[in-house]
Amino acid sequence: MRFVSSLALPLTILATFLLGGCQSEDIPLTRDYRDEEEDNAARMEYYETAALTYYEGGRFAESVGMWNKVLEIDANRKKAKWGAARARIGQGDIQSLRYAEAYLKEVVNLDWTHPQLGDRSFEVKRDLANTYGLIADYYDRDVRNLENKLATDPNADVRTTEDQIAIQRGKRDTYLRRAVPLYRQVLNSSQDNPYALAGLAKTHLKLENEDLGIMWAERYLGLSQESQRKWKERMGWWEEEVGAANVTSDQRNLFIDRIQGARDKEKKLRLLLGSVYFRRGEYDMASKQYSEVIRLDPAIPAAYIERAQTYAALRQYGRAVEDVEEYLKITDPQRHREERISAAELLDRYQRILRRGPLIQPTGSSPAPRGAPPAGAPRRNPVVGSGSPDG
Repeated sequence: MRFVSSLALPLTILATFLLGGCQSEDIPLTRDYRDEEEDNAARMEYYETAALTYYEGGRFAESVGMWNKVLEIDANRKKAKWGAARARIGQGDIQSLRYAEAYLKEVVNLDWTHPQLGDRSFEVKRDLANTYGLIADYYDRDVRNLENKLATDPNADVRTTEDQIAIQRGKRDTYLRRAVPLYRQVLNSSQDNPYALAGLAKTHLKLENEDLGIMWAERYLGLSQESQRKWKERMGWWEEEVGAANVTSDQRNLFIDRIQGARDKEKKLRLLLGSVYFRRGEYDMASKQYSEVIRLDPAIPAAYIERAQTYAALRQYGRAVEDVEEYLKITDPQRHREERISAAELLDRYQRILRRGPLIQPTGSSPAPRGAPPAGAPRRNPVVGSGSPDG
């Protein structure tokens, strides 16, 4: 899952900016040229309105098509390049993200002052930073797939695979580092911008700048929870104001989408935080993150299998068995075949440890020293749990 929903601006604000600002002054023309200019302006307004409507409805390919029609009339129209980039980001595939990157790099340093909204350049920088992060996610998936290959394929060429991992990790980290200064510039213009806070948390955690990543993550999570609370209050207030029966589905979905969008980002970041705490040997903290994910959404398989391995590191094997069993219940036997095989191996291991004697520690017991799992604890299996927002 990507930070795609986090990229959308309210339609009214984006439409006001794209359609109302940064227009050049009229230049005296002959009547024929003025007619052509007026026709082009009318067509562009139509295409831009259609592009925004498609974008808001999640029809990103159609939105790209409309923006391209604008660019056919005016190839240098910066608003159309920004709009096309945002729609390409919505599409999410790597080729579309490359197009978005190219467009945003062209316009990111231009003047984005709007007569009513002020300087909006931080929004373009935010979109470029998010694009870098999304491209980095593709390289990160390659890294995890290659690591899984090493862990599961006895015939894998170890040296070649390790070289490939290093190459893909280097490309991932290059894009992550490009995002960091942009996110900081966003925060300079828009204090506590949630997209920048989440982006800095994710970027630093993946770059293994753990203390910085945790600091940004805690700051974002506090803001996200407050945002969810306020949207719930607004929905309740609106239902009281007009009567619950009179709230339209569109109105209700507006509130629900805002709440769910913030919740989805929180779940992804907590999964990533859990994996970082596990790597640091802070197993109590890791288990709390996974428990929060499960509280927010009990249907996320990765949270159960990651928490199971965390419980095992704490020698709480009974709880580990319960989590692996739940993981096997909610995963698809066909789609998650390899992962389920690894999970079954973990389940067998934990059950055998339980049969040998009571090893369960009370909740809240002190974890092993950082980076040193207790004796008998399994190594973390990268096939079973990704520990990332994409898992």
